[in-house]
Amino acid sequence: MATVTMGRDEPAPWSPRDTIAAYFHALADRDADTARSLLSRDVANTAPMPLTSGAALRDPGYHPPGRLKITKLEVRGDVATVEGDYEVDGERRATLLTLIHEGGTGEARPWRINSLPSLPPPTGEYGFEALLIAGTQMPSGSIEYVFHGSYLVTLPDHLIREVVAPVTVRTGDREAGALRVRMRESARQSVEAQVRTYLERCTASRELAPRGCPFSAYSPTPVRDVVWKIAQHPAIEIALGSTYSIEVTSTFGTATVTARDGSGVFTESSSFSVLGHATATTSKILFMPR
Repeated sequence: MATVTMGRDEPAPWSPRDTIAAYFHALADRDADTARSLLSRDVANTAPMPLTSGAALRDPGYHPPGRLKITKLEVRGDVATVEGDYEVDGERRATLLTLIHEGGTGEARPWRINSLPSLPPPTGEYGFEALLIAGTQMPSGSIEYVFHGSYLVTLPDHLIREVVAPVTVRTGDREAGALRVRMRESARQSVEAQVRTYLERCTASRELAPRGCPFSAYSPTPVRDVVWKIAQHPAIEIALGSTYSIEVTSTFGTATVTARDGSGVFTESSSFSVLGHATATTSKILFMPR
């Protein structure tokens, strides 16, 4: 078992061992350009640039690997296989890397890393459209070819939901942890206020059948001086929906209406509930009754 170290002033790496050492040294320095230069063309072109950029590696949510130990090195022609382990977040992690001869001529052809680990996505009750990985927004899903290390994963800012706690995902893991979310209290308060305003607008109507409202009454003869009041308010229930919208339901309430018709005072009660949903735009949350 050999512990691999490489000084900063050594020449460009030509052996598989030196290439791997230089790669891990670059990650420890959060030097994305050097690390990418040690990848084969195919891997460099496939690896997601945002996650293999300097911004991602410099983000405090990225933890580079260290204390690399190469336990096995096998070279067959233009292909080399390296087995070893390294330390990240205080744990030893196994790794298997393939290198190929690429570019140059004859013995001067450098060895380039032709494989990188993947990063599994965190699980969630309803799934996610996008993730924030080490400060970098990426589409949801498993990501092939990322630099070794661990990544803090959370979600982009959203008006409706927030992450209870980010998860740390390490390269090579078969699965990541669960990313739990909850409704923002500010979103709940916004929807509650909009539901109150909606019901106030309905009770302010001077129609027996207020347009877009959950209660109505009927009179076979014309009426005037219509006045609506809510005799019993429903209990409003606000929950996070499957697409990170807000679903609004309620228990049943009672609204009463009084009016004057040709024979005197007209009175009627109407049982009603509130149904609707709220979605987020770029700057606000909008409640839409059904």
